[in-house]
Amino acid sequence: MLLALTAVAAASGTSFDCEVVTRKFEVFAPTAEVTANFNGNVLTLYKFEAEAGAFGENEVKVAQVFDGLPDNLYLQLDDGRNSPIDVTIFEIDPNAGTARASIMEDLTPEAAQRTMIGLEGSCMVMPGDGKEGA
Repeated sequence: MLLALTAVAAASGTSFDCEVVTRKFEVFAPTAEVTANFNGNVLTLYKFEAEAGAFGENEVKVAQVFDGLPDNLYLQLDDGRNSPIDVTIFEIDPNAGTARASIMEDLTPEAAQRTMIGLEGSCMVMPGDGKEGA
């Protein structure tokens, strides 16, 4: 998991190593310059990697991004069950290398009425300068 994000960091951006309750995950967000110069689907530049089983049995994919960096980052993840998972990274302090993270998830994707749960945790922030890589 770290190797994949390290290779992506060569594109220049910021990595977040997060833990929310028992869920560990990593997020990579490219710089605004990288996204502005990219000729394609910029969603492919954002990476989300989680420990096996952290978000159910299915692999989750980045479906939508609202990039408000350096202040916050919002990702909507698709788990393939029509049950979106919202991940928000906020209170980002690159000088201290810390941030907060929250997850909003539907516990009852098959039910007529949704039951949402919100969890919070913390992240380590690792700014990339485009010099690291695999």
